[in-house]
Amino acid sequence: MTWYAVYDKTTGELYSTGTVIEPDSLPEHLEYKVLPEAVDFGTQEWDSVNKIFVSKEPDVRRKTLEERLADLEVKIDSFIEVKK
Repeated sequence: MTWYAVYDKTTGELYSTGTVIEPDSLPEHLEYKVLPEAVDFGTQEWDSVNKIFVSKEPDVRRKTLEERLADLEVKIDSFIEVKK
């Protein structure tokens, strides 16, 4: 099964992906390309500059100040227990 990506020629914005396309029926401002496989939107995202799918950056959540203070409190409490 062949997969396609449909995107804006000028902006590179992704409009759609799918297995059915009517190339002759696309509006003039849209372009399509054949994809090597189905897209996993959980791990990939569209790069509108290069007009390709790329791996998503890992979602790195930073700890809040409260979470950092709680971690520090646990470490201090553990240290005090060891010293007793």
